[in-house]
Amino acid sequence: MGAWTRRALVALLLSAPAARAQAVRTVALLPLASGTLAVQARGDGMVVVAASESGDTATLTLAAPDVRAFADSTRKLAALRVPRRRRERVYKSLVTEPTTGAGLSFARHVTGGASVYRLYFARADLSGFPFDVARRELELFLGALRRGAAEASRLAAQADSVAPPP
Repeated sequence: MGAWTRRALVALLLSAPAARAQAVRTVALLPLASGTLAVQARGDGMVVVAASESGDTATLTLAAPDVRAFADSTRKLAALRVPRRRRERVYKSLVTEPTTGAGLSFARHVTGGASVYRLYFARADLSGFPFDVARRELELFLGALRRGAAEASRLAAQADSVAPPP
């Protein structure tokens, strides 16, 4: 991973809006063949997902249950056995930020029994970029998302238990 990519992701993670007093934990920083992905858990129950690929960057702030559901559905789509027919198939999953409409989608393109895996990071301004991943890279990313969702939920529960009553 190049120094520029690392600095860009650190800047993206640090610039994500968050309350200053809440706990924040970086769960994963994944240098992959196409670029770099990062996952961060926050004490307000949110998961920050950042991506950097060929100079493009995007940051998403998603609720932990939404991240968990996206990771679970994407894992199921990636694990599907597909027939070796010549007919092309595309399997998709999606998670979005409710307030901005920015999101992350996954697509598995199957042609003749071979699969291509692609993530797409969409920004609120309707721009975005594709992020190609190998099957093993996808598994690493999905594991990081699940750990991020679990850690965000744990941090939120911990913050609720020590917060003074209103």
